[in-house]
Amino acid sequence: MKILAAFLVAAAAEPCAVPASFPRTSRVSRRFFGLLSTLDFTPLAFHETPGFCRKGPSWKKDVKLDTNAGKTRGAINNEYGDKLWFCFEKPRTLLGCMAECEARPDCGSFDRPPNEDAQECCLFWEGNTGDDLPDRQCWVRQEDQSDLPPGSLLGTSVTVMPVPIFTMLKLDSSTRGVVAEANRWFCPTWTWCDFTIKDCFGNVLYEVSAEWTTDLDSDGVELLGTEVKAYIVTSPTGEVLGRTSRLTDGAEPVRLFNVQKQQVAIMITPEDWFLRTFYPLEWFVDVGNPSASVEAEPMQDPRLLTMIVTFQFRSLGYVATLPLLLFVLAAFFAVYYYVVVLRKQGRFVCLLPYWLQDCVVNNCGWCSGMFVKRQQLILDESSTSCCGGRSKTLWKTQIQPLTPAE
Repeated sequence: MKILAAFLVAAAAEPCAVPASFPRTSRVSRRFFGLLSTLDFTPLAFHETPGFCRKGPSWKKDVKLDTNAGKTRGAINNEYGDKLWFCFEKPRTLLGCMAECEARPDCGSFDRPPNEDAQECCLFWEGNTGDDLPDRQCWVRQEDQSDLPPGSLLGTSVTVMPVPIFTMLKLDSSTRGVVAEANRWFCPTWTWCDFTIKDCFGNVLYEVSAEWTTDLDSDGVELLGTEVKAYIVTSPTGEVLGRTSRLTDGAEPVRLFNVQKQQVAIMITPEDWFLRTFYPLEWFVDVGNPSASVEAEPMQDPRLLTMIVTFQFRSLGYVATLPLLLFVLAAFFAVYYYVVVLRKQGRFVCLLPYWLQDCVVNNCGWCSGMFVKRQQLILDESSTSCCGGRSKTLWKTQIQPLTPAE
């Protein structure tokens, strides 16, 4: 019934309609199964419960201080809680406190005073909820799509289309179908490049350029003396809509600012340095004002955020995780078969390229001495290679290296 309902909603939805603003938070994970490389966006919810976070277990291990949100220090009052809470020494905004919780996989909730500006931020183990006391809010993380506004994209995914020397991303929703595409010419995986976002009719929505500029802190204050690579987002008419903070592979959060330099979204990952560098698996995206429309806050447009997040997975490639692993295993066994098995059968040389056949047979150049124990080929005078005139080729076992042809 749910699948049928989603299909009916998709059929009734206006083609290329502007989606509602991004959810409060969303988990981005790289798909393991399937064929094409795909990122799935799962809306999450931090449900507000009144009071301090209590009613649950204490931290079962020390809180990780060094995350990609930065190395932090605990507050003095942590020693009085018997590890029930971990409060930060410095205050955090609601968006910043939410990101700190997501950067630590064991965090299930956080509490803080009910204000949007920087306040005390305390993290809790899974299972803690509010104790109903006044002047405090406990935010509990859950997978729940019930409170998303009408017009939200559900079952959202971004797929990398296999186009050589050209990156093409397709944003697809189970309720809306294809919503947007992003195009980018060849770009090395160790850098960031410009790209264009279009709607499903091919109309340009945003131009995103990677430029060297001054970095911004979480409050939108320019860090003078810095020069970093950041995305600058403009409209089709050239109007600047906003920008990001310094682009990294996940060593620190990537923040999105509107044209007034207000932080409207943040992207963070709990992965360690190895996965961040070689094979990123999971990001979290949080927005500051999920009730704002795309027209009011274009930097929260799901079509923009999903594409920027996807380009953070610069080594995404064309195939999903499982096919990639199968391909690597198949390549390994193929090399083993050709190098080990066929070599013992005396047929290894004939399967090499023509130029390398002569090199091995004539014992020349860097091939000299490579195959000390092998089957030597006695070639017919009319043969030009070990594979030419195969019917007249005789095999003779020799242990010593081959001698150059006279």
